[in-house]
Amino acid sequence: MSNYINQVSDSLKNHISELANNPCSFLRNPNVDFSRKRKIDFKTFIGIMMNSGGATMSKELLDFFDFNKNTPSVSAFTQQRSKVLPETFWERNQYGSIVNKLHLNAFYDVLNRIYTDVLVQTAADYNEFRACATMIDRSKLENVILVADRGYENYNIFAHAIEKGWKFAIRVKDKNSNGIASGLNLPPNDEFDIDITQIFSRKNTKTTKNAGYKWMPVNQVFDYLPRKSDKTYELSFRIIRFPIGSNSYEIIITNLDRNIFDVKK
Repeated sequence: MSNYINQVSDSLKNHISELANNPCSFLRNPNVDFSRKRKIDFKTFIGIMMNSGGATMSKELLDFFDFNKNTPSVSAFTQQRSKVLPETFWERNQYGSIVNKLHLNAFYDVLNRIYTDVLVQTAADYNEFRACATMIDRSKLENVILVADRGYENYNIFAHAIEKGWKFAIRVKDKNSNGIASGLNLPPNDEFDIDITQIFSRKNTKTTKNAGYKWMPVNQVFDYLPRKSDKTYELSFRIIRFPIGSNSYEIIITNLDRNIFDVKK
């Protein structure tokens, strides 16, 4: 596991180094700011910002510098932060809304409480689906159960997990919404646990419709079925709807066996 920790750490350091190689784009006064040697140079500043959680800044600094007695003060950090343009971490889109400029995607091992992979994307190439698929493919972990929220409701992610030999349990939108569940032939009752097999095709013809194939539009990314492919791809999973309160339900799509994940228990 230590190898994975080192890989994740190195990956994050490489991303930070890429930003630090051209700090002028992020500074208020490029010719002056961060020109003197300080404990918090630009690369260190970016590292602190990307590693910060929800603690006070004094605690964040102590954590980042491993509780070294020479840890910079909050005042020193504030002075360095004032030199960096706010747009370094966010920008306004065409509609005037503020959006993140850098997005950190990560895999977290909930049992060992460590991150096993990270992938930083800019606003221009931000795509959580692609990031998740990439991290699945490059992982060397085995016996994995990928757990994700509704933001990862995506057939391509399901397929990548299955091809990797992983199990998954991903929360999806309810059956009356515009998510995957709304397009499936589901029981009318409130609670169910059924097996679904979908056969995908890039063709939308009478023949494929009569065969019961699900059309995969060319603008929808599905790595195991090229856009002009004449082939089909079969994907099997369970879809479970269960109560979490009075008149409130959740839906999960999973490939876990029932003897491992019994929703009734």
